Amino acid sequence: MSRALNLQYKSVKQLRITAHVDFEGKNLNNIHSRLPQMYETAQKKLEDGNEEQAFIFFRRWLDAMKWIKKKDKNFDFRKTETDKIKNVEQILTELSEKLEAQYNQNLKKTVLDTRNSIDQMDLDILPPTNEKCKIFSDVPLTFPETPTDDPLNTEIEEFISCNQLYQIMQHEDGRFLVIDIRPQSDYEVSKINTSRCINIPENKISESTIPSHWEKYLSKDRKSRELFRQRGARYVDTVILLDWKTRKETLTSSSHLNIFKHVLLKWDITTAYKKIVILDGGYSEWLMRYPAHTTNPNVAASQSDETNNDILDDLVVPCYPAWVDKDDENSIKKQSKIKSNTIKEKTIVQDPLDDRQLLNNYESRISTISSTLSNNNVNLSMHLPTGKSTSIYKSGYGEDANQYKNTPTKLLQNNTISRPVIDRSSKPSLKQPDPASKEVLRLMRQLNESGREMEKLEQRLYDTETTLYTENVKNKSFKEDSSIHADLESMNSELNILQKNYNKNEKELNIYKEKGTIEFTSEEQEEKSKLDFNLHKVRQRLKDIGGRRKRLHERSLEKDHKDVSLKQNEKDVHMEPLKTDGSISGGLERSHSSPNLMQIRDHKAPEVDRSSKPQISSQYHHSRFNYEINRVQHFNWGSLEEKLTPIHGNVHPGITGLKNLGNSCYMNSIIQCLSNTPKLSAYFIDNLYADDLNRNNENVSQTQVVTNVAEVIKALWTGQYKRISPHCLKAAIGQYKLQFSSYEQQDSHEFLTFLLDWMHSELRKKVKIQAKMTTAEKEWDKAMDSQESIISELFFGQLRSTITCSSCQKDSTTYETFNSLTMSLPHTNRCTLDDCIQRFVTGQKVVGWKCPKCQAPRDATKKFDFIKLAPIIVIHLNRFAESGGWLEKRNTAVDFPLKEFNLKPYLITDHDAPMNNTRFCTYNLFAMSNHYGTMEGGHYTAFCKNSVQNKWYKYDDQTVTEVSPSQVKSQNTSAYLLFYTSLSNTYI
Repeated sequence: MSRALNLQYKSVKQLRITAHVDFEGKNLNNIHSRLPQMYETAQKKLEDGNEEQAFIFFRRWLDAMKWIKKKDKNFDFRKTETDKIKNVEQILTELSEKLEAQYNQNLKKTVLDTRNSIDQMDLDILPPTNEKCKIFSDVPLTFPETPTDDPLNTEIEEFISCNQLYQIMQHEDGRFLVIDIRPQSDYEVSKINTSRCINIPENKISESTIPSHWEKYLSKDRKSRELFRQRGARYVDTVILLDWKTRKETLTSSSHLNIFKHVLLKWDITTAYKKIVILDGGYSEWLMRYPAHTTNPNVAASQSDETNNDILDDLVVPCYPAWVDKDDENSIKKQSKIKSNTIKEKTIVQDPLDDRQLLNNYESRISTISSTLSNNNVNLSMHLPTGKSTSIYKSGYGEDANQYKNTPTKLLQNNTISRPVIDRSSKPSLKQPDPASKEVLRLMRQLNESGREMEKLEQRLYDTETTLYTENVKNKSFKEDSSIHADLESMNSELNILQKNYNKNEKELNIYKEKGTIEFTSEEQEEKSKLDFNLHKVRQRLKDIGGRRKRLHERSLEKDHKDVSLKQNEKDVHMEPLKTDGSISGGLERSHSSPNLMQIRDHKAPEVDRSSKPQISSQYHHSRFNYEINRVQHFNWGSLEEKLTPIHGNVHPGITGLKNLGNSCYMNSIIQCLSNTPKLSAYFIDNLYADDLNRNNENVSQTQVVTNVAEVIKALWTGQYKRISPHCLKAAIGQYKLQFSSYEQQDSHEFLTFLLDWMHSELRKKVKIQAKMTTAEKEWDKAMDSQESIISELFFGQLRSTITCSSCQKDSTTYETFNSLTMSLPHTNRCTLDDCIQRFVTGQKVVGWKCPKCQAPRDATKKFDFIKLAPIIVIHLNRFAESGGWLEKRNTAVDFPLKEFNLKPYLITDHDAPMNNTRFCTYNLFAMSNHYGTMEGGHYTAFCKNSVQNKWYKYDDQTVTEVSPSQVKSQNTSAYLLFYTSLSNTYI
């Protein structure tokens, strides 16, 4: 086989797109330091004969050099680098010409193969090949469209994974089309977030339907119709079909997906396709892996989807046109499994108007063929089998068309077929419009209008507050300052009125929702979808403005308090929500990713005695927030239920979900893992932590973080709530780590590290120092400042780091404490957890280490050893690492054990005296934090073992489902944090 046929890409243009890198915001020195490695990689690919990869890396290297030169005109390029640039430009020119020739050769061969296959198509309108039929040689044929740029893909692929679809969607050329065949109502609620996705419901799909029927169905949606018209190879490389759940194992010949694909490939004779594939796992799998790339991730598969692949009894059996071979007709009939069972209550019956349209389509095609043949003086009757009926439909629609049995020529000359008489008496009457639908739409319009008004007012508030709090107060007169505060109070009053109207409309809307299903016409359904979409956008913008206002208030408070003593502030200053009322509403259903700001702010402000507060100067007073949102107080928001806004329901203890507050899945994942840490959860549930709270003046947070963690874990184990909302916990943590106060996605490992360190500082207490200690013990005591907590007892371990000079063999030893172990992953598709540990403890080369003996930078070897292992080990699989000079996520499959994970071979004793450090060596997995998606966007979940029931559960924000141990093991490509324990589960 020619090497050209094995090329990974199809054009030099695709290579350039793949090689392109956006340097915006990147560090110049960092990019420059990566250039040598990138150049070496390119050279190696060229030597190995991989010309495409060599082109990509050389192109990236050259683009990076040009960017550096453009970014810093004073950057000093050595002569060798200048020569390299010229050499690389020459290499790229040669590679481009060579690859372009190979691509063209591949294209010509594929197009030739395609045309040869088309020439061999068995068209029934043509007579058999013999001397009598030479008159057909001049009949013009309409060939299927052929691609102009890329060759047809000869590789047969039935299915495509979600990861592959995501990669296709990232290409700038957009040469793909997604066809979603789920019911229209499901599609409008949630779909893949791409502009190249259309919906053709499964009830519009059958073997008797031709593509022109679907084009007419899409006529009301101009954009979808144009996308469907451009489905051929000239515009699209891959057509992706999907329903709710179909996988390779569940696809049947009678399923709508299979029928749809068969019709496109066999009966869409005017369109050539490069590749038609089915999304493995359907929309349910896409929801789980890429929730950020859906219009609404808070949905589930409809119950009717389990049975809706059956072919319905009410569909009449078509008699295929004369040009369809009998063999083909029988083949199609075998693929169709006509069910005789009673039609279920929610079954959709095909409208007879659809069948009439199908009839018209067949008539039109017969007319076209007749016209073509008559222009060439061809008598079709001599080529039709004697006695073969040309009836379009068999019995079931009234008159039989057998009158045309012996007169095919007359049929073609008249170009008409008697329309069947249809008895509509047995058909259901048209549904009367639901009066409730108009009222629902009216309320939704008012909600949209109120939301837009609130958005404008919130923006005005933000602009006014910015003017007040960011400019120097000394430059304002008292009159000017008072005027601004008066404006703020006026706007807040107006916002309160809007909020009341919003709540009123929302309450009325909820009443209609509780009544049951409301029937909407197609026009009403379209308007409802637009209103839902617009309201979602308004919420997003309100969320952004609310976040900006919150950060503005925080910065202003920090500035205002800088002259007040830390002790006085910690003792007297409290915190309350940014707004007490007048904030945006959150009553409508919203996706997991959209925070309900109303719930965050709508807590009652506690009554506070201000008489004990320190006196503040008038200048300081004028710079304060002069209305209710200006005070900072503890989270005294009433009872536990008021804080957590739970959804009640009887569940097993520990099987309660956490609401997503807006990209807070990273936090929910970690909290569930800690909640399922038996000794830690018992410590909080039994209120043992209360005696250990560190309330001294050095503790800035005054134990707010650990107190809120305790309250959340207690609520998770009451067995009374299906779901709780950890608003207070997020707000408390966000005070002391601003990156966690936003509604942006964060790293779950960073969150865990911060949370463990912070809880340790709030719970630590002094311990008695031993009289005799080893070197490692002394370093441990020094690092812990002679203090300990339950966090350090459970999670903290100790490493010994040894660096050895390669020249003089001088070594330097240091000791480090850790609460998690970060493991780099190999450049392979699969490895074991033992492989990762082995890589971690194996010596690594260090360049430029300043040797204390040589007094010069030297190459050295750095090695880690375990000195002390904690009862609980958290292993961080670092999936976000550098590859080819750029950061990317590695989906390496890491096989990890559920039980008996032995770390004893990696544990050593200290030099001067052995420590009693072999107590914790064998570990069992009890929790895991997973990451699905890419560096740009993804979703975190948790898999945890409930110690009471001894069962595994998956925690996906507010949704908790039981899973098997094998399902836990199967998460080897998404596992991010592994929680292992050497303790028995006897604490709860």
